[in-house]
Amino acid sequence: MRKRMVALLAGAMLMMATSAMAITVGPDGSYVKSNNLIEFYDTGAESVVLNDADGVSDDANAFMLLELAGYYGTNTLGIYGFTMSGTTVNVVNTLQVFAGGDNVGSDGSDTSLEFDLLAGTVKNSITGVTASIGKNFGFYLTTQEGYTFYTHTSLNADNKDHFRVYDTSAHTGTGFSQSDVVLGIEDLYNLGDHDYDDMVVGVTDVSPVPEPGTMLLFGIGMLGLAVYGKRRMNKEA
Repeated sequence: MRKRMVALLAGAMLMMATSAMAITVGPDGSYVKSNNLIEFYDTGAESVVLNDADGVSDDANAFMLLELAGYYGTNTLGIYGFTMSGTTVNVVNTLQVFAGGDNVGSDGSDTSLEFDLLAGTVKNSITGVTASIGKNFGFYLTTQEGYTFYTHTSLNADNKDHFRVYDTSAHTGTGFSQSDVVLGIEDLYNLGDHDYDDMVVGVTDVSPVPEPGTMLLFGIGMLGLAVYGKRRMNKEA
């Protein structure tokens, strides 16, 4: 569960900003164009589901929006299919979305995931690799330190929540590369500096799947995010 208020991704981004795309979304869901931060609340979701229209095929696009990490050249992001045995999560298959070299602004920083729902597979349009993953899936991050962190907290070696999952679907025309969901990721074991800006990724055509009881906590985790374009900054991971 996401019970902790997220540190603002703000400071460094505001000072780096060179073009104005910032908006403000208040706690009540109000939307204001401004030069302030964007505020969304962490949904508490540990997976997402594809917004499919026909049950046959569809795609989702992933965008590398920001990296503020010393490990930006080696961190890899992917998706995984899973099954549940009671409360136990079992990873079924994985598919890499971004390699370590797919940094912000590179050719690999935008990836299309092509879903064949009849076959139950997903194809990475950049690499051509296909994996058996259904329309409900999670995200993982593999780091230079040898850890793999998942959106399902119970799968993480430190039992910590390394992903913030934000629903931006009501504001897709105002930034985030049209993303419906934005992920803020912390890449250090035991959460390090708790900044959740080591990698920020947007994904189109998906919706968060809340955990049971998450609505009781809705609004406790908050993201302040200034989006002025794709940025990368080398810092301590």
